[in-house]
Amino acid sequence: MIAEALRYRLTHGFWNKTLGPSRQKQGHWLRALKTNIKAHLGMDFSKGLMEGFSKLISRGLVPVFRFG
Repeated sequence: MIAEALRYRLTHGFWNKTLGPSRQKQGHWLRALKTNIKAHLGMDFSKGLMEGFSKLISRGLVPVFRFG
C-alpha cells in the first residue's frame, strides 16, 4: 500500500484519497523515503524515488522508517 501511494503521488502530483491513510501520513512516508535514500544510497542517487524504494527493500531496510 505504501509503494502504491507513493507511486500514485509521483505519477499524478497529488495524493490518492481512496487508499485510506491520511494525506499527512502519506507525506511523512515520502519525506522519510527521500531522507533514507540520501542516508543509505548517497546524495548523488539519481535513479528515482521508486527505484530507491526498491533498492532499500533489497538491502533489508524499511524505506519509510523514521527515527523519533
